Amino acid sequence: MKKVCLLGICLCLNFMLYSETLKKVIDVEYKDNTIASVVLSPDLTMKFVDNALVFESADSNESFALADISGFRYTKRAISSVDEVTGESFIVTADELQIAGLPEGTVVRVYDLKGVMVAESRVDGLYRLELAQLPHGVYVVNYRDVSRKIMVNKRG
Repeated sequence: MKKVCLLGICLCLNFMLYSETLKKVIDVEYKDNTIASVVLSPDLTMKFVDNALVFESADSNESFALADISGFRYTKRAISSVDEVTGESFIVTADELQIAGLPEGTVVRVYDLKGVMVAESRVDGLYRLELAQLPHGVYVVNYRDVSRKIMVNKRG
């Protein structure tokens, strides 16, 4: 009986912790099936300006070209601690990798799956990498204590 009660308590605590990490998010889906997520905040506004979908708040300003967007959706989901702690936006499009909101002096490195560094840059807030310079494949992007994978798929 003690095991059942203990299991019940653990499950309830897990649910309570998980439910507090749920965030309201708008996923912007590009025509190449990549997705950029914008976490909603109380002061966030969404509007259409010229040919762009724009999200503005005190902390960020995100803009997405309408010609590149296939759709967007509202969802509520758990956000990883990496997204919460670092506060940067990580966007991969068909042409470019962009990381915005990085602290001054951040070193961004890109490695292929063999561990060979293919790009390195010290940035002040914004990192951009033209994907045309990379061959088809999977890469690991590393900055600060964060590592993320991207896939480059050449068309044509």
